Amino acid sequence: MADAFVRWTQWNEIGAFASGYILKSEVEGQLQRFEKQAKQALEETGAEHVIYGAKVYSDRTDEDGNKRSVLTEVRFYMLALDDEEFYKRTNAVRNEVIYALHRR
Repeated sequence: MADAFVRWTQWNEIGAFASGYILKSEVEGQLQRFEKQAKQALEETGAEHVIYGAKVYSDRTDEDGNKRSVLTEVRFYMLALDDEEFYKRTNAVRNEVIYALHRR
C-alpha cells in the first residue's frame, strides 16, 4: 500500500512551501493541471521557459540485488525563466524528469 503513494512538494523562487503525499495514479493528472497554468504563465510573462514540475528518481536495490530507479518525489513549480536561468537550473540535473513549456 505504501508504494501507491509518493511524496510531493511545491516550490517557488525561494524554496519549498507545501508538501504531502499523493497517489501515484494521480500524479499525471496533477502535472496536466500545472501544465495548463504554465501555458498561461508563458503567455502572460513573456518568459522563454516555464518549469512546472519534476519527477525525482532514486536508485534502489531490491532483495535480489537488482538496481532499479524508483519514483521518490514529485515537485510542482511555476517558474517563468529566461534562457540563461533555465539552463543554469537544468543542466546539472540528474535522476529527474523535468516538465517545462518553451516559447520556441
